[in-house]
Amino acid sequence: MPSTATPASPDTDISLQALARRLAPQATPQMQRELVQEMEDLLAKYRLMEQRFELPHGDVPGAVAAFIAGNYMALRDVDFPDQGFTALVAQMRALLAGRPHLVSGTPEQRQQVYQEMVIGGMQMALARDQLRQQPNERASAQLRQAAKARLDEFLRMDTRQLRITEQGMAMQPG
Repeated sequence: MPSTATPASPDTDISLQALARRLAPQATPQMQRELVQEMEDLLAKYRLMEQRFELPHGDVPGAVAAFIAGNYMALRDVDFPDQGFTALVAQMRALLAGRPHLVSGTPEQRQQVYQEMVIGGMQMALARDQLRQQPNERASAQLRQAAKARLDEFLRMDTRQLRITEQGMAMQPG
């Protein structure tokens, strides 16, 4: 069984076109091409984060941390401390090491998880940043609601008490 620290193979070419078709099945071919370009841009931005935090390209625990961090930023409308991300990656690595069934699979399957987590987290973080530059209360409320729903579903808990600090993720009253 592969280690959770084993990155998804960077050489594995998971079709972003297939992902776009799955995410937007009714979209026109032009809209799907634009979605693919957006996903490629988000993955490229995340690659800069991988370099900054010295994560191996395709690292699934890092991608899961990015998903949680991006949605947390959107939910709480907060910046994310660098030390918090480092601690969160370490937490996800330990959590996934204890649950190998969550990251086992073919390199293609791990790559798909990696891409979906990165894209889902980066979209939310960037949407939050855009709303800070061009405030829109209705859109902000919708973004917070979507982020909470994503985190609740992914973490399988009510995340109202979720806090992420420089020490990582924890549930805290209040």
